[in-house]
Amino acid sequence: MLAGTIDTEGMVPTKAFIARYSPAFPVGEGELIKFQTFGQWSPMVRTFVPFIFFIDKKGVIRAQYMGSDTGFFGSEATNIRQMLDKLVAEGAVSKPVAKAAPVVIKKKAS
Repeated sequence: MLAGTIDTEGMVPTKAFIARYSPAFPVGEGELIKFQTFGQWSPMVRTFVPFIFFIDKKGVIRAQYMGSDTGFFGSEATNIRQMLDKLVAEGAVSKPVAKAAPVVIKKKAS
């Protein structure tokens, strides 16, 4: 797991999130256009946070959702668990494969 913010205020609100919830995963910052490119969304499409990507062991995006998806985010805990269980059940990759292009998230010093 990792998280990234696209908040125009930078890491200020993100630091408050980290202090409040103490996530057990890295949190960095990025630009909206990079997330749109990664998700293959047109810059003309109105995007809603949060974004969630499920990437399999081969580096392939298997599912993605943005905050406007009320079907997914209406029961996000259940839906996340189901997708993770599915991906884990597929087992390990038997040989190296090309990875998906990473989203570059800059992590700022505290």
